[in-house]
Amino acid sequence: MQTHHPFDQSGTFEIHVVGNVDMRWMECMTGMTSSAHRGEHAGEWITVLLGWLPDQAALNGVINALYTHQLALRYVAMLTRSDAPFDAVQSEKGDET
Repeated sequence: MQTHHPFDQSGTFEIHVVGNVDMRWMECMTGMTSSAHRGEHAGEWITVLLGWLPDQAALNGVINALYTHQLALRYVAMLTRSDAPFDAVQSEKGDET
């Protein structure tokens, strides 16, 4: 069974990219956290971005910024409330269910 995620609603997203993301130049990622860890291959670093985005347009902005900086996507997911860490859920922004 597939889960449908409406394009006009907010959500918590987890994005993995190859390389180290410098959050100072990622203006569109305000509110997202990042962590880096070693990848599967020697010398490879994976950055995990996690945070609330207001809609799919904001997600597209993040993905376009990563593309502009030549960072390869490895994984993108919209997390359910049960999957998302408590601090990543922004219920005060109108994401009440």
